[in-house]
Parts: sequence; C-alpha cells; structure tokens
Amino acid sequence: MSNYIYLNDSDTLPLIDREWYWYDIKLTVNSLDLSILNNLTEAQFKAYTLARSLHVTGVYNRFDKSSYPVKLLTNPVYNINPDFTSRTTLSFDDVTYSRAKQLLQASKKFSRTFVFYSGGIDSTLILSAIIRYWNTEDLSCITIVMNQHSIDENPNFYDTYIKDKFTIVDTIEFFNDAKFDNQSLYLTGDLGDPLMSDERIVTFDKLYPDVYNKPYKQNIDSIIRYFSQKTSYKHGVDAYIEVRKALASLNYDVETVYDFLWFVNFAWGWDSDIYQPLWYWRVSPETDTKRFLEENFFLWFNTKEYQDWAVNTVGTDLKISGDLRMSKYAMKKFIYEFNGDSEYFKHKMHEGSVSKNKLSYMDVILCGVDDAYNFHYRTKINI
Repeated sequence: MSNYIYLNDSDTLPLIDREWYWYDIKLTVNSLDLSILNNLTEAQFKAYTLARSLHVTGVYNRFDKSSYPVKLLTNPVYNINPDFTSRTTLSFDDVTYSRAKQLLQASKKFSRTFVFYSGGIDSTLILSAIIRYWNTEDLSCITIVMNQHSIDENPNFYDTYIKDKFTIVDTIEFFNDAKFDNQSLYLTGDLGDPLMSDERIVTFDKLYPDVYNKPYKQNIDSIIRYFSQKTSYKHGVDAYIEVRKALASLNYDVETVYDFLWFVNFAWGWDSDIYQPLWYWRVSPETDTKRFLEENFFLWFNTKEYQDWAVNTVGTDLKISGDLRMSKYAMKKFIYEFNGDSEYFKHKMHEGSVSKNKLSYMDVILCGVDDAYNFHYRTKINI
C-alpha cells in the first residue's frame, strides 16, 4: 500500500541500508545539511558528484544498477530495458500503432481512461495516435486532464481535436482533489524526453553553440566543461569517462554530441520518470501501489519496442533533423502527418509542463521508493 514518509534529520545518509526500487543520493543529500557530504563513503560521494555532473534528474545507470552504492530492486513489469544487440526494422509509426492498440486493449478492463495532456510534443503525439487508431466508442471513455497552459501550448490541436469532443478536467483541481486508485487507467507521456533527447540540450547549445550536431569524439572538452558546471573539471572528466565506460559495457556507441547527451538521459534519467509521476500525483494510502504501477499506470513510451527503435536511430535524423526546433523529429513528423499543422511542426520546442502547474506539495522532493513502495521525501535545500 502507498505511504508518503518524511525522512528524519540524520548526520548520515538516511536509510542507506534498505532496499529500494528507486533512490536518489543527490536529492537526498541536497535536502540535508551540507555537512553530510563529509560522512559519505567514497562510493556514495562518487555517485553524488556523478549525478550533479551529468545534469540529469535520475541518479544511476539503469543498465548497471549493481554498481550503485544502494541496493536497487527491479520490477520486470515496468522496468524494461532495450536490446542493444538487436537491429530492429520497425518504424516509429509501426511502434506507435502497436502501442496504441496495446493500450486500447488495456483500457477495456476499465470504465475510464485518464490521459494527461500538456500540449507538448509527447502528449500531443499520444493523443494523435489515440484519435487516429481508437474508435469512437473507445474515445468516449477518455477524460483529458489539462488546463489553459495546455491550450496555450498547442491552441490549434485543442480547437480541432479536443474542444467539445472529450470530457476535460482541470489539471490543478484534478491533482489536488483526485484519489488515484486501481479502478481506472492512467496514461502519461513521461519518458518522452529520455527516449529521444536530453531535456537540457537547449542550455548546452547556449553555452556551446552548434556543437550538439558535431561528432562527440571531436568535442570532448565541450562535454567535459558542461559536466563540470556544478562540480569541478576533474569531476567533469570522471563523468565523461563513466559514460564512455557505460557505452563500452553495452558494446554500443553513438556519433554526435546530441547522441551522447541523449544516451546519458536514456541510461541515467529513465527510471526517475517512472516514479516521479506517483510523487506529484499523490496516490492514496488505500491504493495498492505495486498493482497501480503494473496494471493502472501506463507511460506511453515505456516499451521495449520504443527503446529498441531509439537505440537504432544513431546516424539518422529521427531524433533530431536539422536544428533544435526539430528535436524529437519522429514524434513531430507523426503529429504533422496526422493534423497538418506546419507551424507546430516547424517551430515547436520542448517546454517543461510540470513546473507550470504549481501544486501545493511541490516544495518537497522525492528521495526514494523503498521495497514496500513507501515514498520517502524531504524539504529541498539547494546545494
């Protein structure tokens, strides 16, 4: 059953001896007094500095959980990994069609499907696929969770495909009042970023203009200096070496700086997107969280097929075509072929959606999800 537990003050890293489905050393330390850094083991401090250097929300390499200085568990239902040795021939459209049909079947177990829509590229892709592939009767069971921010981000899509066609609930009211349970299906676009991009690529480009599309092996210093921003040059070097080691261990390599930063997000930033939604959703204590994650909560992009597709797009323009406005190119192309909105296709860029919605409990942060699916949290302190 789900519980939200406040971590007590400690002069050591809290609950380090427990087993976790997800644990963030960086966020846990950042919620404590700075003196705790002096009490970290060498392995814990390395993990802490690596997370700060990589600029990702997540904290550990999901393809090498055993090296993390906390015991990490895996649920095979939603902790899904790609096959780096496979060479898939499925197109993005094929994978998206398959996912739409799969989730249509899943939705038939429930009377209501909630789709969380921000107007951004990920959630617009999801609604485009659903509207394209589900029939009218199935669409009538959908409730869209959205608000004015969602309309402002994609007004044409709202006017053409959502307004007066779906049941709509306001995002803030829904999150503040809803009791998430095991009786409905909940569908979100989380994982869209680590599937296809690094969410901070725009920041990188401002620091090192037009480097992102160059070969990463010829621009190592730019990557290291980027990794050094919140730590030191030495830690930046260590972070770069750690990423190269991860690539080598998978017998996999990438080409451009964009690819390199995408892989960082794909490996280190993926798992956080699985658990973070349940943090700001606030699942009720009566809800079986394990069952919720396995049966009720679907991240659209959390499939082996999507990940295999992503692994095999290195050397193509499917993740990005041209400039940064064409990041997530395959998604934008799918949307454009569905609705013909050339303005959105040519100019739409990534925007954070969660930060636009000021929920009452966003001043605290999730530190870990333990082996009993308890959510441990702290008040955030910026270090």
